[in-house]
Amino acid sequence: MSNRPFLRVKVKNPFHRAFTLIFTLILLTWMVRFASSLIERGLVPANIHPFLFAIAMYSSALVGYPLIVVGLLTEMWRPSLDFRLHRDKRWISIGAFLFGIFS
Repeated sequence: MSNRPFLRVKVKNPFHRAFTLIFTLILLTWMVRFASSLIERGLVPANIHPFLFAIAMYSSALVGYPLIVVGLLTEMWRPSLDFRLHRDKRWISIGAFLFGIFS
């Protein structure tokens, strides 16, 4: 057998890619389930195809969710997240500010 270096692909930041893949799958599952639950409860007229309803729903008022999915897929393609704990004053103040906003 010959040496095939192209079969050995070194994955850079495997933790980042696994995290973004899992989070993307969870978000996509939630998006599909949310749209289908609205259809199942009868909140969508029967003459509209479910796929068209989902496209209209996620391209108008809920446009943030597809943008998050695209961002996560971009992160999976080119990892740039930094999971290190930064202890300088700037990062601690940013973390406190975000915690104050989202809590």
